[in-house]
Amino acid sequence: MGDDLVQRTHWGNLEGQNWAGLARLSTEETEGEISSDATSEEAGPRFITGRDIKNTEEQERNGRGFVGSRGGRYVHTYTQPDTSAWKRKRVRLPDGSLGYCVVRPVFEGALEDLKRGKAPNGERIDGLIVYDIDRLTRDPRHLEDAIDTVEHYHRPIIHITGTLDLLTDNGRAMARVVVAMANKQSADTARRVRRNHKARRDRGPYLLVGRARSDGRGITTPVTA
Repeated sequence: MGDDLVQRTHWGNLEGQNWAGLARLSTEETEGEISSDATSEEAGPRFITGRDIKNTEEQERNGRGFVGSRGGRYVHTYTQPDTSAWKRKRVRLPDGSLGYCVVRPVFEGALEDLKRGKAPNGERIDGLIVYDIDRLTRDPRHLEDAIDTVEHYHRPIIHITGTLDLLTDNGRAMARVVVAMANKQSADTARRVRRNHKARRDRGPYLLVGRARSDGRGITTPVTA
């Protein structure tokens, strides 16, 4: 279908198209916000991302509904549970040297399948849908890989929230800005988390114990563990 496929997707017409979804949920503590149910002193604070997203199943359900409502057919889901789209790891590069990059084999495999037009289950795929741009990536390198898939292989990648797109020049320019800011946000959060952990280590282990006074007020007394 070539450019026509991207153009039709831009118009919101997915009739006759097969779509796959990429569902990512991260509990990487360097990416998100403090979870309200994380109160264990031993476990430390638990951080989550995409607070409007409960789980990967919900992302898949939303993707199916979005594609179906526009006449398309949803045929496969690439699932990435507990996967960071930001944190870089030390890896061996093809030339034998060491480097740092975000490791996401499912994401990379999804792009390769999309270029070939075939999902792991043998179904033809014409496009890839995610819930939001930060479910796709928070890494500028991976964003460029996604943009190349759209521009040079003419395979659309869209997301449900509709605030950005990779199908137009303006949309791609805005996506680069948003991913750069999301990358900075993750770096800022990581720095705060590291400082918080260091401060807790420097203070040493302690337990907070509440005690009620006769006047009805409570106090909190540090007790050495």
